[in-house]
Order: sequence, then C-alpha cells, then structure tokens
Amino acid sequence: MKRFLNILFTFCFLNIYFVNFGQMKNLAPEKYWVQFTDKNNSSFSVNAPEEFLSAKAIERRNRFSIEIEINDLPVNSNYIDSLESLGLEILGKSKWFNSVIVKSVDTVLLDTLQNLSFVDVYPPFSKKKKENQVKEKNRNLNFQKKIVPNKKQFKNNVFDYGLSFNQISMLNGHILHNMGFQGQGMEIAIIDGGFYKVDELPSFDTLFENNQILGTRDFVENNNNVYDEATHGMMVLSTIGGNYPGKLIGTAPKSKFWLLRSETVNSEYLEEEFYWTVAAEFSDSVGVDIVTTSLGYSTFDDPSQNHDYESLDGESSIITIASNIAVTKGLFLVSSAGNSGNKPWHYITVPADANDVLTVGAVDNFGIYANFSSTGFTSDGRIKPDITAQGVFVVMQSGSEEIGTGNGTSFSCPIIAGLVACLWQSNPEVSNLELLEIIKNSSDRYENPDSLYGYGIPDFENPFKENFSIDISDIEDTEYINIEIFDLLGVKIFNENLDLKDFKSNKIEIKNLFNFQKGIYILNIKTDKSSFRKKLFKL
Repeated sequence: MKRFLNILFTFCFLNIYFVNFGQMKNLAPEKYWVQFTDKNNSSFSVNAPEEFLSAKAIERRNRFSIEIEINDLPVNSNYIDSLESLGLEILGKSKWFNSVIVKSVDTVLLDTLQNLSFVDVYPPFSKKKKENQVKEKNRNLNFQKKIVPNKKQFKNNVFDYGLSFNQISMLNGHILHNMGFQGQGMEIAIIDGGFYKVDELPSFDTLFENNQILGTRDFVENNNNVYDEATHGMMVLSTIGGNYPGKLIGTAPKSKFWLLRSETVNSEYLEEEFYWTVAAEFSDSVGVDIVTTSLGYSTFDDPSQNHDYESLDGESSIITIASNIAVTKGLFLVSSAGNSGNKPWHYITVPADANDVLTVGAVDNFGIYANFSSTGFTSDGRIKPDITAQGVFVVMQSGSEEIGTGNGTSFSCPIIAGLVACLWQSNPEVSNLELLEIIKNSSDRYENPDSLYGYGIPDFENPFKENFSIDISDIEDTEYINIEIFDLLGVKIFNENLDLKDFKSNKIEIKNLFNFQKGIYILNIKTDKSSFRKKLFKL
C-alpha cells in the first residue's frame, strides 16, 4: 500500500507482500486466506436482516430497492468453530467473500485444509492476463482552466474558513455550506492506518462535543483503539470534519464519522486488502452513507505478485472487488488516485480502478494538474481519475497543536468525500450511482476528459443553478442550433431553435430552465451537421 501523501511534516513509503502456499493464499507471514464453499445451515436468514444489519442499513436498502442477499449473511459460525478446533487463530471474517484469514505456523495443517468439505481451494480473485484495450491519449497539459484563489471570502459565509477557504471554494463547497448543507445526518467511514490524537487535537473538539464520532474499530489488532499511532487518518479526517474557526474548516464539519483502521504500521502485506474489505463490510452493516479511503495498492515485496497494469481492470484485486460489492449495497465510495504521476509507474492504484468508485486526482491551488497525481486510463480503457480537487498546500491538522499544509491525493480525496456528503444531504432520494453521475457531469472538463484530470474539477453548486449554460465553442460552424430536453419517460419538456448570429459569446444561457421537478433529464443539441446528448440533473 502507498499512502497517498507527500506532506511537509511526514513521509511514508510502504510495500505489500503476497505469495502462494500450496492451495492456500498466503496474505502475510503465517497468515492465510481460507475460502468457504457455502453458507449452508446458517443461523441467519435474508428474511431477518435486523439480526446482522442496523436499522439505518436496512433503511438504505429499502430506500433504493436493494435486496438482502446471501453475501449479506455472516460467515457460517460452524465452519469457524471447526477451524478454531484445529488450532487455527481467526484474524478476520469476510461475509462478502465468505472467507476468513487465519494465523498458523503449522504448514502441514494448512496443507490439509483443502480436504475439508466446506473449504474451497480457489479464492474469488485471481490474476488475469488479457489484451490491452487502452489506446493511450495524449497527456496534454495545454488545456488548463486556471482557477485563481479567492482570497476575499464572502461576508455572509457561515464559517470562518481561514486559509482552508481555497480548497473548498474551488469546488463551490462554501455555497453548499451557506445553503445549510454541512453534512447533517450523513455518516462517513474513513478507512485508514490510524487516527493519532484525534481525541486530543483542537480541530476535532466539536466532533466529540456533538457526539459526531460514532465509533472506532481496529481491524488489524481487533480492538477499538485507533488514536495512538499513524497521523495519516487524522489528517484525512481534518479535511472533512475539522472545525477550527479562522484556521481550518472541513468540507462536512457536521457529518458523523466512523474511524476504521485496516492498515498495518510496521509491515505491508496483502492482508491489508482483506482488512479493508472487512472494514467496508462493517461500514455497510452499521448504515454508513459514504466510505472514503486514501490508501492504495500496486507493488509487493515479491515483485511477481504486483498488481500489474492489466489488473487495473476494475474487477481483479481483492479491494477492488470489495469496492464493487459495497457500491451494490448503496454506499458511495471515494478513493484517492495515488501519487505516482511523475514516476515511471504513473498509473492509479487499486481500488481506484473500480468502475463506480469516485476516484480523485489532485490539482494545485490554481486548478492546475499536480504532477505527482496518478493517471489513467484503466487497462480496459475507462476514464480514471474521475475528477480532481486541490491536493497541493492543503490546509489540515498536523500531529501537534498546529495547523499545517500537505500535498497528496490523500487529501484531495476526503475534501471531495465531505462535499459528496453535503450534496447527498440536499436530496437523499438520489441513489449513489445517480449522485456519481451528477458530480462528474458538473465538472469543468466533462466534454473533454483525459488521463490527468479525468472529468475535471467539479462544481458542487451546479445542480442547484436555475440557469443553464451551453458551451458552443466546439460546435462546428453553423447558423442554427436546436435544443431539446426530455424527461426519462421520453416526454419533451423543452424545445427551442436559436440563431447563433444573435450570440456574441461562446455560451448560450437558458434562464429559468429548472423550474420543473427534481430528477434526471436528457439534453439533446442538434445542428445541421452534428448532434450530441448529455444528462442534466435537478436537485
């Protein structure tokens, strides 16, 4: 794993290890993946989800018509008891993969596990080699939209942001705050390596005063203590939930948080992808809305087990498969792209390759691509990163009493995650996948995405705007343009023919377009030479 971090006061460079032992997958020294064949004779039932899912998790499933499935059921306790009776120590259980991670030095015993009727020798992941489908696009830096920092804050801002204003105003997040959307009622899980001194540092005082820390879990040590090591998760939390008026305001300062540790400190092994999976399953079960992670995986101590470029296909690695499953449960996932953009390996890492995970790259405080930000495309040709946010000179809580700054997609990612919470708060009936499209659609390069910026810098005010602007600069020479808008039933609700000679700029503004109801609409633009469609969203 590489923490996506390059900050002024700390540096981390970490690796992962993965080897095979017989038919058991060796995730770390003396630690093995054991795959079960089924969940037969389980004491749990999909008809009684309240026994293994919280009320909030069930409400989310009902709201979005998501069925309770077999992979929601806990791992069969009889199988676990059988392994423990053999002398194996169970370190973690994954219901989505129907598997456990065990610890043992008895290699003879491990070699015989495949003879147990309930043990499957093949885990639900494998390396796949396939034809490279990517046609690498030009990594062109010429198309750059400069966003000048707004050093003069609006007098009516509800928060005194201090120097953290730029990283929020670049995305128009302060406008969401001024509208009253500050994360109230939303729950965010941060999966990281530790949250050093969160219970002591000044940026987090209000989180404890207002009972916004819902709980903690350490899935590495199997306890609840996450405050005694690793500053990385603490700094990530500060960019979302920090509340230090005049110095630092996070992007969702009134959200509630689960602080979950899946990352080891003194070693790096594939076991961490398993622990991350268990943390994501926990997040789903307690009813979390958003999971944000600034961890990523690419290289291992054993180079033969690296996640190579072909495996960046959105379906191969443990953590990517787990991310895909989490999305099907209705969670919104945000992942950092990585910090390898200026290295020979310049691609994103997993789980940033997952299809419906919002992958966030980094720009500087002027909106220009940060050269360390990892790039796309995925091996199957999809746009990644999806969007970008400020990842240079990001204002955050340091490990001391001071407010510092740092660089990395570790921080552009949670900045976005907090605003996702605020935007979703404005209309909780929108699904996670609809919200994903809304955010990408609002970005400044949506019509011309690339491997550096993805769809660009999102505008979180955009879904609330009453007027709609159409950029016609790329439309071929024509005198007339027809604009139509349809609802999802195919009913035409707007139609207008325009003479382009009447417009002196490259933008056409249609006023009062969004007086109709909330929802998704299809914009159709036609000229005598071409046509194109895009989605519109009304929140």
